[in-house]
This record gives sequence, structure tokens and C-alpha cells, in this order.
Amino acid sequence: MSTHRNASRPIVIAGGGPCGLFMSSLLASYRIPSILLEAQTAESRFRHPQAHFLNTRTMEILRHSLPAVYKRVLQSMGPVSEWQRFRFTTSMSDDQPLAEVLHFVDRPLQAGRDSNGILLKDENLATDGTDKQLSFDRDLSPCTVGHLAQHTFCRILYDYAKHEARSVPGAALHYGTRITNMETSQTNNGCLVTTSNGVKIKAATVVAADGSNSLIRRLANISQSGEQGMQYLMNVHVKLPPDQAAVLHANNNHAMLYTVFSPLVVAMTVCHSVGEYIIQIPYFPPFQTPEDDFGPEKLSAIVQAVFGSKISHFEIVSAKSWTMSALIADRYYGDSLLLVGDAAHVFPPAGGFGMNTGLQDVHNAAWKLAWLYHNSNQFNSNAGHLVFSQMAKSYQAERRPIAQQNAALSVRNYQRLLQVMKACYLNDQHPTLLQTILKNSPLPLQAQRSLFCSLLQTALHPLSWLASDPQSRYARHIRSNLHQILQRGAGLPLLFPKHELGLDYDRDEKIEAPEVDEWKNDTQPHDPCIQVGRLVPHLPVQVAEGYSAATYPNIQWLLNDVLSTCDLPSQVARTPQPTFALLRIDRGDPDGVTIEDLRSLGREVSDRIGLPVEVLTLCVGEKMSHSDCDEGLVFFPVNSSKGGSCVRVFAERGLIWIRPDGHVAFTSSGIETSGLCSLREELCGTAFSSAFGRNES
Repeated sequence: MSTHRNASRPIVIAGGGPCGLFMSSLLASYRIPSILLEAQTAESRFRHPQAHFLNTRTMEILRHSLPAVYKRVLQSMGPVSEWQRFRFTTSMSDDQPLAEVLHFVDRPLQAGRDSNGILLKDENLATDGTDKQLSFDRDLSPCTVGHLAQHTFCRILYDYAKHEARSVPGAALHYGTRITNMETSQTNNGCLVTTSNGVKIKAATVVAADGSNSLIRRLANISQSGEQGMQYLMNVHVKLPPDQAAVLHANNNHAMLYTVFSPLVVAMTVCHSVGEYIIQIPYFPPFQTPEDDFGPEKLSAIVQAVFGSKISHFEIVSAKSWTMSALIADRYYGDSLLLVGDAAHVFPPAGGFGMNTGLQDVHNAAWKLAWLYHNSNQFNSNAGHLVFSQMAKSYQAERRPIAQQNAALSVRNYQRLLQVMKACYLNDQHPTLLQTILKNSPLPLQAQRSLFCSLLQTALHPLSWLASDPQSRYARHIRSNLHQILQRGAGLPLLFPKHELGLDYDRDEKIEAPEVDEWKNDTQPHDPCIQVGRLVPHLPVQVAEGYSAATYPNIQWLLNDVLSTCDLPSQVARTPQPTFALLRIDRGDPDGVTIEDLRSLGREVSDRIGLPVEVLTLCVGEKMSHSDCDEGLVFFPVNSSKGGSCVRVFAERGLIWIRPDGHVAFTSSGIETSGLCSLREELCGTAFSSAFGRNES
């Protein structure tokens, strides 16, 4: 680390995982110098596959905020046909699984359509996975979801962040540098960070992205609430040589997730890419331990049982124990401190909301930090500290309810998996009950362990009949149970429209977890609307001729693809600062307000709030009144019947004030010349309060 023994940075990022790297990249795009500190080396940090699913909102953010990263992510993902299915099987070698569910990840989320996958029956297995009877209404996004192992995704972010840091004086990434202490002081208005090599860094703000065991969170004395130790798992990273992987995946044996019912083990296998897998194996302390029950020989036998007869050799790269919990930090901030990602929340992995929620935390926080940086001559001054406090409270008010919502959903998804297990008469309460009984037993611990493992194997023994005699009465019964659960959508979904795109930052009511019989609501259709606090919905649009491509670098990148009304501020930004968008809806009926009136209004508002304002026009009427495109941009809906319903949603408004993160800050049904003065005050007030003034009660 070449930093001087005593250095100063506006922002220190603790942690070099996906959230830390994303924060570094976004701050660099705003030309803000930050220093990222990560205890592990880059080589060790990006070796073990962890999260792998990038949901719709994350893909939108990448597409519009970091288009170069988005492009590399698309290039690095495997074909959709390799990861659009979930398989339930006796081993991964089984060409005739117990059940198979197809998820529609090959297209964007659809308006008016439930997002549950469909149970494939035997006659469907040879098809391309589509059902001719299914109809699709309208795309809710310009993006589809992504499947990419976290270590690969992080390597893409790392390469990009390193490149961007070179263009920002003072920005740096230091892997292999551990934070040993952090001191905060209200009088000094900042933090003093000490590293393992003795360097002390004064930072105006520390962003804690250092994971579920966050040192920064503990040093700030921020506690967590929720459910600890829901399940204990061994995560086994396994690789297959290319020839073995080809054999395993022959005959269209592809899936993102394999649930394996073997008499030796019941395990979940995530196929991160063809030839690379994470096998998740539950265990039950204190009667099972990683050291005693997952040694090399036992682990090799378990992995062989999971892969099945087609596989003769494999490499166990690593095996790590992991505790599944649902925990949320009681506070998302401290003095000059923000928590993001796993430092703020941890969820069960079912549904893939952990990394996605963290990346979206960063997207919310980064532009607010950028506003503070660009609008404070003394970033760590007393005035700056007060504004930071307001901003931090707003960040918590907006993001913590989303984490609560996603935690509740993740727990429900975990319960869904348990229901699938019960279909095979594997009740999760049985090991728990056995643990309780044995803990009260007078037997020595070693005898208790031996008895527990024997009884567990006895419970799993009937699963041997599934593979040895698939036409037996038992096997047919199990298959029927599975199909009944999966056919009614009670298995594990992959797409959650309302949770991915229905983010609402203006929601004040407490989020309650639905009852069990309301689980079906999780995958119900999302109906887009234009409402304060919500994301601006997706409408395919094209840019009117006459704009200057050189001044809109993101538009230029996107023109060969679908242009969307979602995240318009990111797409039309012309300066390295967070940008607001003032979107006027032209319905073809003159209202007396000229485009120059709005441009003048935009300049006045920009001067007041200290951030750029782009004035845009969306023409949805039959008469297109704005043809001059020398300043600002004019959009027209793409001529498609699938966009009709969303055109009507926009046509109901006259003006939409959009925050830099794509959320609606203000709407008006019409504009009048006489009201421009009051509109200016409204926008200036709303612009500020939407970022920094909405505090938790």
C-alpha cells in the first residue's frame, strides 16, 4: 500500500466484494476519490463462488449506470438454456428427474403475468422449454435477469474499478490490506481508519461493505435483529474436468439448481457454470461437525453420491461451513458511517436477494454521497456533517424497509423448500426434535453423536428406492407429491416482479410478512404506475433526430439496443455528477408552456439544488409539437402494440421529476405558465427532501 503514513480521503470503503467494488465504481463515475481496503488478496477474494443471481433491477442499474460492466456481464454468462431450470432428482446423473421446473428467464418480466415457473411433464422435456399456450403481454424492463458466479462478477467489477480509479486523482484499491480499527468523532467530523500496515487514513465517510461479520459495524456498536442459525450448511466448491462436465450435462441435463434426494445426503447443488458447482449440505451441530463428519473421505463419498454414476473424477476445491440467518442491522448508519450489503443485512439464499439488495443499497447511497461531495466546499465540515446525518437517515428510511421485505420473502422461500422436502417425508422438525431429545439424554456426547447419525441415515434410507425402483409404489407416490406442490407454484420461484421492480421509497406503513396461504402473492404480476417513491416504469422509446450524440455518451452506447424510460437520468447525464430529469409529457394538446420555459426552469432548479437537471420531452400524443432538439432530448414511444398500456400510464401525467436513481420525486398532471414559479419551489424542495429530508419517525 503506497498511501502515506497519514492520509486523507473523502470516502473509505471497507470491503472489496461486489458492494465495495460497485461503490468504488459509482463514486469514480462521479469523479469522487475513494480508497477501498480489503483484507484478502484479489486472488483469494475471487476464488469461491457465492451468490450467482442478478435480478431484474440489478441488471437495469448495471445497464444504465455502468454500461461497460453490463456488457461484460452479458458476454460472461452461459446460454440461458443452461440455467433456466430447477431439477429435483436422485442424482445429477439422472436423465429422468423426479420433477423439473422451467423459469422464463429468457425474456423480461411481463406485465399482467404471474412469474411462477411451469412444471415440465415428460412430453415437454425434448422441447425448447416454451409452452405454446402461454401468452405474454408487455415487457416490464429492457433487461432480463442474469446468472453469473459472484467471483466472476467481482472480477469484472474489479477490473473496471481499477481502470476507473486511474482517472480519479486520489482513488485507489488496496487488496491484502486489513482495517484494524476505526474511530469516529463528532467534533472532528469524520473517521480515523487504521490499517494492518500502520497507515492511518482520515475519512469524511466510511462505507462498510465488509460482510456479515462486519468489523466496522461492530466497532460502531450497531446490533442486529432477526433469526440467527436457521440452518447450518457445508458449502462445497467442486470442479469437473471438461470431459466429465460434458458427460454430466449431455441429453439436455442442464439446470441452475439441482435438489438431490440421495440415501446418503439431501443436498442442493448450484451450477454456477458448466463444470463448476457449489453443493450445499445441511448438518446439525453439536451432533455433526465439519471436522468429524466432512473429512476428505466422507466428503468425497457425498460428492460422488450427488453427481451420480456418470462422474468418475472431480476436484473438491474447498469446503466451508456457513450459518444461514435472517438478520438486519438496527441502524444503517453511525457518525460519518454507512452500512451497505451484508454488513447491513443477511438473508437465506433462497430467491437470491442478498447480493442484489446490497448492490441496490449502494445505488441509493452513492448518488447522495456524490451530492454531498460536490456541494460542500468542506466535505467534513460541521455543515457537511449535519447534511450527512440527514442523508444517512434518509438512506436508512428508504433501504431498511426494503431489506425487511426481502428478508421476509427469503424466509418464505426457505419455508417453500422445506415443504418440498416434506413431500419426500423429510420433515425438518424431525432432526430438531431429535436434537432436543438427545441434548437432555444422559448419554455421553460421542454416543449421542453416533445415535443421531444412525437415526438420520435410517430416515434417509427410503430414498434409495427412488433410484433403484422408480416405478415402485413409494417412488410414484413421492413423484406425485412433488408434482402437486410444484404444479400449484408452491415450490421455489426464481422471479419476483413486485420485489424486483415494485420498490417504493414513499411507503410508510410497516411491512408485514404474508401468512402461509398468501405465499402465492410473492410472484403475482406487477402493475407499473407513476407514483412518488416508485421507479419510473419501462416504456420502449426512440430518440428524435437532431440530438448531439457526442454529448450523451450513455445514449450513444444504448442506441443500438432498446432505449427505456426507466433510469432516464443515468442515461442522459452529460456531466460526472448525479443528474435529475424533468420529463415533460407532450400529449399533443398545447398548454402554453414552451420548451424554453422548461429549460429556463431546469437551469434555475439546477442552480438551487447543486446538481444538473436534464429537461426531456416524451411525445405520446398524435400531434408532435416539439421538433427542436438543439437542447434537451425528445423521445417517441416505439411503435409496438405491447407498449400501449404503458403509454396510457405516462399520458396521465404532465410532468415527472425523476431522481438520479430512477425513482419518481414529484408528478404533476399539467403545466401552466402562471404556475412555473410555484413549480420551481416545489421541485427544489422535493429534490432535496427526496434525498435528504425524509427521515424515519
